[in-house]
Amino acid sequence: MTEFDNGTDQGLPSPDPAEEENPKTLYNIRMRASVNGKHCSGGEEILAEKDLEDGVARLFKRGFESPSPHFRKDVSISIRVEGVAPEKLRRSALLPVRQLDSDDDQTTRSFIRSFLHLSLRQISVDHEKATQNILDCIDSFLRPEAAAMWGAIILSPSGEKIPLPDDGVRTTHIGIESQTRNDLLTSARSNGISGRRFPEALMLASKVLAQRQVHLELCISDDPTYTTGYIAGKNIGYIRLPHIKRSGMTGGGRIYLLNKSPDEEELAALITELKESPFLFEKTAPISPPQKLTDLLLTCKQELECHPIPSSPE
Repeated sequence: MTEFDNGTDQGLPSPDPAEEENPKTLYNIRMRASVNGKHCSGGEEILAEKDLEDGVARLFKRGFESPSPHFRKDVSISIRVEGVAPEKLRRSALLPVRQLDSDDDQTTRSFIRSFLHLSLRQISVDHEKATQNILDCIDSFLRPEAAAMWGAIILSPSGEKIPLPDDGVRTTHIGIESQTRNDLLTSARSNGISGRRFPEALMLASKVLAQRQVHLELCISDDPTYTTGYIAGKNIGYIRLPHIKRSGMTGGGRIYLLNKSPDEEELAALITELKESPFLFEKTAPISPPQKLTDLLLTCKQELECHPIPSSPE
């Protein structure tokens, strides 16, 4: 008998026969693994009940194998399974994907600066100052003494940090239909993208950019061996950025830039949506081949000019 099983069903609600017979009932599985208290792996899926056992085993395997064999005796894995209320589930499409062709961090930095100049003209009175504030924020992620961040920081349109109740915001409750995942992986491979990080990052960015208040997201992994990040924006999609930092750098972070400064109620609603609202992606979008810096900036400029963002009321 385990701590979860006291040998009785007393106090538990009676099962709903209609729900038991519904094969479309979905569950969110979330896994978090740590070694000696330090986070080392995480993952989540949204699955039908018949797929739960395989999903739990898959996530457990990922968490258990994330540290090197020498440290596995110290690994701690938490797996949580929650039912997804059908009326709260949002079915959505993934963002279209573009890629920067870059051979070094200076080229990628130059693209980020130029992209911010273009994008921030739509929401900031002083886009030059806002651009520099965001670049300063990126630099703070990459300092040698920078600690890994628990969640995303939120910035106002001017690039200033908005105080949050916690250390950061974690976006969770995301999943993807199996056929959609297969289609995405096939398209990714044909465009030179491999590994499990890309689909998960694309899903997360797609949920974040689905929020009306979010103008763009930028992400840099804190993994010293992983140097590809991304920036995602309204009407632009997800832009994959190689060499966003140099190999060996342990810092990283995630930025959500808003299109207006929120009041307390708006901020609380956004955080709740990011943390709790379930998103299931059932449609892919095109993945474009890598483009040189000037070509990609021209593409972004054309997209922004063709699809101007309506101004948000203050």
